[in-house]
Amino acid sequence: MNRNTRQLLLVLGLITSVLTDVALLDAAEPADAPSTEAETRQLVAKLGSDDFLIREKAAEDLTKLGFSATAALEQGAKHSDREIRYRCLRILQVIRQLDFEQRLEAFIQNPDESEQSQLPGWERFRTRLGNSDDIRTLFVQMQRAEPQLLKAIQTSGKAAAEALATRSVGLQQAQQSGLHDQPLSTTATLLFISGESDVVVPVQISQLINNLCHQPNFRNAITGGNNLELKDLMRKMLGGWIRRGEDWVAYQGLMLAMQYDIEDGLVPAEKALKNPQSQAHIRQYAILTVAKMGNDSHRPLLLPMLDDKTVCTAIQINKVMVQSQVRDVALAALLYMNKQDPKKYGFDQLQPHPQYLYTPQFLGFENDDKRIASLKKWKAFEEEQKKPG
Repeated sequence: MNRNTRQLLLVLGLITSVLTDVALLDAAEPADAPSTEAETRQLVAKLGSDDFLIREKAAEDLTKLGFSATAALEQGAKHSDREIRYRCLRILQVIRQLDFEQRLEAFIQNPDESEQSQLPGWERFRTRLGNSDDIRTLFVQMQRAEPQLLKAIQTSGKAAAEALATRSVGLQQAQQSGLHDQPLSTTATLLFISGESDVVVPVQISQLINNLCHQPNFRNAITGGNNLELKDLMRKMLGGWIRRGEDWVAYQGLMLAMQYDIEDGLVPAEKALKNPQSQAHIRQYAILTVAKMGNDSHRPLLLPMLDDKTVCTAIQINKVMVQSQVRDVALAALLYMNKQDPKKYGFDQLQPHPQYLYTPQFLGFENDDKRIASLKKWKAFEEEQKKPG
């Protein structure tokens, strides 16, 4: 049973335990409904009656009053009588949940700005990602799935970061228990908040996001289906998270950017190539990202990589050791961007890859003689391109 199902059952259970007839929720207020604060407090007092029917009737009337009974119920939740405390807390939960559902319904039905602004996080969400029927529908699903996270982002980026850290514990426990699939609305909420510039994203959340973005429900939303607006929205949210990646998180972002063709992957790719301290395997995928999504303006980032002899991988192929260096990957990328066949430049073991253009570990040479010959041929090609006409 997933988290949303458990929450729904809890709410239904609360409503059932407080009301003897659910249909009464939509009925008009009874003629003897209390009209003063004193009468409301009297109803709260009746929650501790020895007579079960009196207790149930008082609970029913208080629930119908809704938020007008909140002050009296909150006071009753501190009562010395345990029964009154217990019932007040239950009724408050039901009232708040019913009000929450009514606000969500109004949000969907009425696009009026005053209604929308009542939902936590909406102003940030709308400003960054837009406003339409499909967007509001997804936002309602996010409110149901992760209300605490959205309340936190409404407060501040710092509060959101703390809420993310707390939420990660529950999500990690779910994964460890075998409950790997999370609703798309949970993934969307994590992506949205993690893409906000004032939120310091905990590392454990980045790992969770990476895992969630490989799940079928997310993959289907971002690549398949007929809802193009939802697809575009998920791409924007994923792009926002990818753009913020540094180091190991950037590496994960590069993988997802190439998998889903998210051009925001160029941002962490550029950071990695400009940072001399970035690890070789990150530079390797940054180069391939630039080759796949970049253009001539990214050429200055790749040219210095032709002098980088750092080893990325080494693999034995047909009893021959093939070593891939950063400069080899950069050369293959430049050849691709110039519509040249790398195999004609000595990349004998080259294998195309649907996600990374080429399988990275095969982007190498058996020895430096072949590597240098390939570089010379490339430089000759460059010189030829510089000639007039």
